[in-house]
Amino acid sequence: MKVGERLGRQNARPSRSFSILAGVNAHTNLDLAVASAETAPGPAIHSLERDFQQISDLQDAIASVAPLMWLLDIAGGQDDERLVEFSLSKARDAAWLQALVLADLEGAEKEAAIGMADSVVSLIGARVLDPQDVALIIDALR
Repeated sequence: MKVGERLGRQNARPSRSFSILAGVNAHTNLDLAVASAETAPGPAIHSLERDFQQISDLQDAIASVAPLMWLLDIAGGQDDERLVEFSLSKARDAAWLQALVLADLEGAEKEAAIGMADSVVSLIGARVLDPQDVALIIDALR
């Protein structure tokens, strides 16, 4: 997949916390959308909306007590919480919209849409892993 290829070629080594965030981004923005659309194609996708939101609630609960959250505290102080909260919230919203689109597609159209989503997720991941871009994002959130 493009996400793995792109993230694997980064020259500068990002902090672990931002590597985790990039992984969460790929999982939420791509994997969750594809799995949802595969599980409930067509109009059946709407039956997953409640479950999808419960996953979001569970992710929020885990993020609030996760043992590795201290890594983010070291890396970004209070700014990291804003970045993670913003990232997860927007990622979940985007994943649900992507799932709705994918659920109505089949065959080559669906594969092309997944490929485009993969490219977007790869670009987002690259930005998360670039320390200069992360600083700009944190400044914008302030």
